[in-house]
Amino acid sequence: MDAKPTMPPVDATAPGAALPPEAAHYRLLIDAMPQYAMIIDARHRVLLANRAATDAPWPGRPLEESQASGGVLTERELHDPETDRWTLSSILPLPLHTADGAQLFLHTAQDITETKRSAARNLRHLQEQETLGRLLRRSILAPSVTDMFQGVLDDLLALPWLRIEAKGAIFVARPDDTLVMVAQAGLSEALLDTCREVPFGT
Repeated sequence: MDAKPTMPPVDATAPGAALPPEAAHYRLLIDAMPQYAMIIDARHRVLLANRAATDAPWPGRPLEESQASGGVLTERELHDPETDRWTLSSILPLPLHTADGAQLFLHTAQDITETKRSAARNLRHLQEQETLGRLLRRSILAPSVTDMFQGVLDDLLALPWLRIEAKGAIFVARPDDTLVMVAQAGLSEALLDTCREVPFGT
């Protein structure tokens, strides 16, 4: 059996850290990457890192998940609540081991914040269009005005980015300057009794 390539277990930030000759192409690979990239081992030791990795905070590594997966690419989306930014952190097992037998992994990370935000905007637009379609169908097919208003309120409260609580009401104005509740969701009995008919300016 051929001997496994070895890599000295040194930290990437230490002077002179280097890959052995048979793994030199990995150095070329990560040096060419514009995003964060490094080679780590199964003991979380950093053996090689490109400039993007050494110049930025290191995001979380799904290393244990990759080890448990049996040698396949593992990816995890990470959110930083302080900056509200997203990172895609990836671990790929490599056919290399350190001198003390620890397997090596290629760890990369890239900022996917704009992709996530764009996806959220697209989802919101899709939800808006679907809701407008339901409102239009209700205006045509509802058996009564009361049913239409109740359906409209239910559709609006179902929007995940609109509601804080699933509560609300729809009022219509009468000629005598009174607002009459025609649909509601989640209101207490006491509030229903108080607000069923409300004079203007109350």
